[in-house]
Amino acid sequence: MPTVAVPLNLFKNFLADAYRGLHDFSDNDLAVALTNTEPDQAADSVIGDITEIDYMYLSSRDINLLSEGLSTSSYRVTSAPLTIHCYGGVSAAFQYSVIYKKSNGRLIGYSDYGATLMLGDGDSLKIQNSTYLLEHK
Repeated sequence: MPTVAVPLNLFKNFLADAYRGLHDFSDNDLAVALTNTEPDQAADSVIGDITEIDYMYLSSRDINLLSEGLSTSSYRVTSAPLTIHCYGGVSAAFQYSVIYKKSNGRLIGYSDYGATLMLGDGDSLKIQNSTYLLEHK
């Protein structure tokens, strides 16, 4: 099972959305979308802006939040690592994972794996970027 730890690139609109109260991390309402098209960090703001792959054969992509908290200039969100399993076939190709809020579709950030990935029957992908430090500078 490959373990992938890559940086999270925040979408431009994320901080403004958070300031307007569109992201409440205490409600455990986050998920990962997979895409083979590079997200536009400056323009994309909702999940409808992302061309998602077909998730046939893939397990749940829900993120399990463990804690969240605010300090003087940063907000730390910690989640359990997410393992996506493939069953009964081969997944669609993807290169990017996008974290978003399920209830309103607002985008948070995305990771680039640097190459196209596909999961075969019985394969798993463990997404390890489980602590997100959101800083206001």
